[in-house]
Amino acid sequence: MREERRWLVIIWKIFRAILVGLALAGLIFGAFFWFRIKSDGHFALRNAKNVRFAIETVGIEYYGDGRSIYSADSPDGMRRGAKEKVQRLAGEQGDFILEGYDAPGNMVLQMKYTEGNYVVIFGMDESGNESWSLKYLLDLDLL
Repeated sequence: MREERRWLVIIWKIFRAILVGLALAGLIFGAFFWFRIKSDGHFALRNAKNVRFAIETVGIEYYGDGRSIYSADSPDGMRRGAKEKVQRLAGEQGDFILEGYDAPGNMVLQMKYTEGNYVVIFGMDESGNESWSLKYLLDLDLL
């Protein structure tokens, strides 16, 4: 009886050590995943800001030619050829949609930028306050 109890205690200690090890591994993996998402999110936000400034720079060029960069009829919100100029100037690989633009003021009012699993949404209200929103899309490919 005493021998059986000793084995149960040993088995319990091994089981407990395995559980603690698994919990620590889960915490380390979770922390790594969280830091990676946060770090890549900062890059996506920086790239979105570069795209915004590139849109405004190309907008100045179009304004000088008497045209607007914005086209509400286009799926991406820009005149033909303007998006390629912006991408070349910004040097970013993400995709963007210009949703609102003030041509006389040459200001981006609303924009959506996507890069990988990140979506950055930019908006400016009537008083000129800017808002940036960063979202991470977790793609669960279960099927």
